[in-house]
Amino acid sequence: MTFLAFAAVFGAAIAASGCQQKAIRQPNDLIAADGRTLTVRGVDRYADQQGAPLDQIILIVRATFTNASALPESVSPNKFMLTDLMSGSTYLGLWGGDINVPAGTSQTVAPAQSLDVTVGFRVPVALGPARLSFSP
Repeated sequence: MTFLAFAAVFGAAIAASGCQQKAIRQPNDLIAADGRTLTVRGVDRYADQQGAPLDQIILIVRATFTNASALPESVSPNKFMLTDLMSGSTYLGLWGGDINVPAGTSQTVAPAQSLDVTVGFRVPVALGPARLSFSP
């Protein structure tokens, strides 16, 4: 095998494996939600890949949103907030911007219907217990 052929095969293998980092699972009770409109299904953390300060991580929250309103609700990542219960700091959901953050889309949810969402947040490494909320 020539060097160029080896390089092509090696490059293809690297590309196929993707650049995404492995998640570090977090306990679901790290993030609280009201249970009426939001239920947390899972939490993962990743090192921030965008050259942000070293004291920041990407927190990915998987949740189920239920529309408790009588009207259809437009749901998008930037309508989700994560509030640090110790410091009171609030972090808005991301529309992508990191290889580990899903690209956000806007969807309409009918009254009394549910939607599974995955939202990323750029937060400090030292984030303690937090509350997930939705702001129409």
